[in-house]
Amino acid sequence: MIRPIIEMPLSDAIIDERLSTKAEPIILNGKNSNAVKEIVRKIGQDLLDTAYSNERCLGLAANQIGHITRMFVFKFGDKFILAINPEVIMYSVDTFPSWESCLSRPGREPIKVRRFKRLKVGFLNENFELKIMKLAGRTAVEFQHELDHLEGKLI
Repeated sequence: MIRPIIEMPLSDAIIDERLSTKAEPIILNGKNSNAVKEIVRKIGQDLLDTAYSNERCLGLAANQIGHITRMFVFKFGDKFILAINPEVIMYSVDTFPSWESCLSRPGREPIKVRRFKRLKVGFLNENFELKIMKLAGRTAVEFQHELDHLEGKLI
């Protein structure tokens, strides 16, 4: 289901706490594992539906649609990939300035952020399988941007 994206007010006076709260990892063991997986699948589908509905979207974190949980989608080629419990395994030494905007900050000028050029990342996919990827350039930037959201950081 397409969800509204939580936006910061133009005044920056009051920020919705869902955007500034660090997301907790998703725990998938024990008796409630199947129930948790169903909730995660639903949030993941909402993230994908919402991301595909916005032509400017390069990525979207769960807290941007109201769920303080450690997952996001990021654009890889012409499709979005769901990342559950994403993390960076390795950063490159090289960094560069990235001019970034955010769907939670509509109507604002892009902000200059320093990002790593290349990453090696790990996450669970929509089937709860571990995926390891090497990312570079714009895709690496987007992964870092969405990780910032999960840490409660906004550009």
